[in-house]
Amino acid sequence: MRALRFIGRHATKFMAGGVVLGLVAPPLAALAQPLLIPTLLIPLTLALLRLDWRAILAYRHRAWLIAALLAWLLVASPVLVWLTTLPLVAWGLPAPLQLALVLMAASSPIVSSVPVALILGLDATFA
Repeated sequence: MRALRFIGRHATKFMAGGVVLGLVAPPLAALAQPLLIPTLLIPLTLALLRLDWRAILAYRHRAWLIAALLAWLLVASPVLVWLTTLPLVAWGLPAPLQLALVLMAASSPIVSSVPVALILGLDATFA
């Protein structure tokens, strides 16, 4: 347990170190590749088990809010970025850069769901 707490406190450093180690020593990265899926699934599963399900189920009475947030974050935001960058592509913006910007707009729910929930006054457990 003590090791897990230590890793949890320094998770960003461990993640950065893992990326650097994978770039510096590709054979080591190839050796560790079978561990990738369990390394991702186990913490996500444990995080889901720690959720306050009563608090989450309480939001079913405000389903319109959840639907509106999902529509904005997953559909409207990437479409707006795509529409905004269309004229820029005509002016010389590389198409791969446009695609990267649209993908970044689509990935915001993953990266910032907790801050968005807190800004809207929702329970961060829901995010």
